[in-house]
Amino acid sequence: MSWVADTIEITLDLVRRAEKAGYKAIVLTVDTPMLGHREPDVRNHFSLPNHLTMANFAKVGGEHEHGVASLQDSGLAHYVSELFDLTLNWKDVKWLKSITKLPVVVKGVLSPEDAKIAVEMGCEGILVSNHGARQLDGVSATIDALPGIVQAVDGRAEVYMDGGVRHRTANIAERNDSCVQQGEAGVANVLRILNEELKHAMLFSGTATLADIGYVQFEMLVPGPGKATTPSSQATMVKIVPGSDGTPLNVLEYEEYAKEYFPKNTYDYFASGSDAMVSLKENREAFKRLVLHPRVLRDVSNMDISTTVLGHKISTPVCVAPSSTHRMAHPDGEIASTSAAAKADTCFILSTMSTTSLEVRSLCDLITVRGIHVLALSLKSILHLTMANFTAQNSGLTNYADYVSDLYDQTLSWKDVQWLKSITKLPVVVKGVLSPEDAKIAVEIGCEGILVSNHGARQLDGVSATIDALPAIVQAVNGRAEVYMDGGVRRGTDVFKATTNTYRGGGGWRIHCMAQGEVGVANVLRILDEELKHAMLFSGTASLADIGCVV
Repeated sequence: MSWVADTIEITLDLVRRAEKAGYKAIVLTVDTPMLGHREPDVRNHFSLPNHLTMANFAKVGGEHEHGVASLQDSGLAHYVSELFDLTLNWKDVKWLKSITKLPVVVKGVLSPEDAKIAVEMGCEGILVSNHGARQLDGVSATIDALPGIVQAVDGRAEVYMDGGVRHRTANIAERNDSCVQQGEAGVANVLRILNEELKHAMLFSGTATLADIGYVQFEMLVPGPGKATTPSSQATMVKIVPGSDGTPLNVLEYEEYAKEYFPKNTYDYFASGSDAMVSLKENREAFKRLVLHPRVLRDVSNMDISTTVLGHKISTPVCVAPSSTHRMAHPDGEIASTSAAAKADTCFILSTMSTTSLEVRSLCDLITVRGIHVLALSLKSILHLTMANFTAQNSGLTNYADYVSDLYDQTLSWKDVQWLKSITKLPVVVKGVLSPEDAKIAVEIGCEGILVSNHGARQLDGVSATIDALPAIVQAVNGRAEVYMDGGVRRGTDVFKATTNTYRGGGGWRIHCMAQGEVGVANVLRILDEELKHAMLFSGTASLADIGCVV
């Protein structure tokens, strides 16, 4: 059965009905009791047809709402979330074992640690599953998780797996339930096809029985030089056109929206990296290489994503990193983005190259120390904008790279940081650190924070992705200063992965959302927060402090 229901009486009723109907085992889904966030369902406003119900719960809770609960939910997800209990834990499995003589198989295990607990509880089987990747994105493929779990179980329980099993040559179905469109005949055909293909593979592998298969050597397919080692970096995107009823549901769709909304030179300026843009791509790909190993049966009913930055409590680790020229994206510029950050109760870092002055925007909690920025892309036709913090300097320059280079001093050194520390009592955070050696110097000088950043890969191409640089810097700092990061964050799972490296917070937004002004910034911050909570729910982590062991 799927999940332990909200009351003992309902679960007991299900078990007794299963026993009476002659079922041979109870299969209990043990990871977080709710549906995954499936954006196509949200966009399609998907809900159960009126003539359908969850038949095993027909008497539960009366009438359930079939409408969309929010932009980040679907009717079916809302329906299911009302049926189940977020306090589900291993004690519930122990109770289930106590009320039935049927074997109990736990489904949804992806970590060897949880497999061991299941065996110790007396579970007779473990079904290794990520639910067809329909719950939490970024977790390991079931076939990758399988060997570690088999080793951990060590023959004390049976181990099964699902996910990714498809027809080898013919285009039978994209999903393993698509055959149901032909009813019983379709299911029978798929089972027959897979059995025949299995026999075919055994015949050509010299294996007469399933027991013989273990002796066949498998070789991992490794891509050749220069070929990708990760899945395609581009998910199928819904084209969002201004004036349409399509609402961006994630950060990537906001980029698509901005591409339609901004003039080409504006979009190219915001979206580009330096030179060949290798590091720009790597900022994203590095996150994809980190695989989640969620834990199950942990009480996640009290979710807390709050953290602190330099002694100030904020509601989320998702902050707004410094980026220039917000008014080029929207007339309200930095005023809109700071207002959205303030309403989200999070931190905003004002760029030195902002189009709104420090005096106008007084919400900044962090001072950013930045080196010289020479932009590879010259952006012309922005004469209606000025760098508001430098209105007296070089107002006649029209080439942005020249404008910036004329403002800064190439002799900048650590002595200047020491001087800055001497003239202010404000905490000083150094941004742009990518090496542990520089992180140690910053700490020795007395800097209170380090923002690990390659400036969105817009400065020097070929540097490491920030998420790759982060662990060594955290280790070098060794708790003597706070560590933040920006770059490559597009999903709440990215925030989750970065948090495993014990960082405090970081930039998780894109200037593209400024196409909608304050509303766009607020939506992106909300989306990332909701996706982070979603990842935490499905990973058995109720607070940021619990995340450390999941990636």
